[in-house]
Amino acid sequence: MLILAALHLASPIFDPIFLAVVLALIFWPLYVRLRARKIATPLALTLMLIGMLVACGLLAALLAYSINGLIAGLGTYAANWSAHVAQVDAWLQSLGFTDADLSSAVSTEDAANLLAGLVGGIAGLLSQAALVLLLMLFFLGEGAAIVGRLRATLGEGSPGVQTLTGYGRDVSRYFALRAAVNAVTGAGVALVLFLLGVDFPLLWGVLTFFLSFIPYVGMFLASVPSVLLAFAEFDLTRALIVAVALTVVNALAENLVQPMLMSRGLHLSPTFVFASVVFWTFLLGGPGAFLAVPLLLGMVAIASSFSSTRWLAAVAADK
Repeated sequence: MLILAALHLASPIFDPIFLAVVLALIFWPLYVRLRARKIATPLALTLMLIGMLVACGLLAALLAYSINGLIAGLGTYAANWSAHVAQVDAWLQSLGFTDADLSSAVSTEDAANLLAGLVGGIAGLLSQAALVLLLMLFFLGEGAAIVGRLRATLGEGSPGVQTLTGYGRDVSRYFALRAAVNAVTGAGVALVLFLLGVDFPLLWGVLTFFLSFIPYVGMFLASVPSVLLAFAEFDLTRALIVAVALTVVNALAENLVQPMLMSRGLHLSPTFVFASVVFWTFLLGGPGAFLAVPLLLGMVAIASSFSSTRWLAAVAADK
């Protein structure tokens, strides 16, 4: 309990470190390929840093453009929101729900705060990007040397070294497969929203891509802003159409694309995955939701290393 309390209190320190370790594991195969082409370590790290900075710059530009557009249209959205909520109130009262008062229950400020919170979450991650990328480069540059020192100290066939290398391989594989599924989902969401006329479809597609790394609840969180915006732009009917369309896109991606990819990947118990999301989000804050699966994989790897806890690893791994 003391260790968990310390992690919770020191989460601002541990979050970028954990994110950097996970990113290093994700990009390790790319780094190995660059080194295999006889590219020197400093040059390989520089090329990776430039690529990531360009990606972060494009994402920041998209966020800035979208936020400016949202702010510029806030007056129109707020007026439309109030009018549409009043229409829904009148419709509910005509059905006999005389106590219906959505105007006070769902205010424009609440919707704006939710929207700003979700978009601000990604902006917050970008604000730590410099520190995370710097740490990641150190982990990449010294990763092979660290593993080599562990092998020299513990022995080539040490179970600890094998567990560590297996864990890194599992995390890299999981995120590669998850990113492919998320890319399909995000592209589908952006296309659907574009066809339905919802503003900033590319922003919501990118938001879907990132939030879908959070198992089970990420897609729901990513869908809320676009549904609210569709209600503010058009009416309740269009918002419901958007909600149904996004549900269909997510269902197709999760039930058609994911099984084809994940069949070659990892199998984790859904119960343990969801519990891990709740636990690590509480302990580490927002980044804990993104780190839940890698941390669960680490716990499974540790549990499988001891005979007394191997049964727990088998249950959590759903094998």
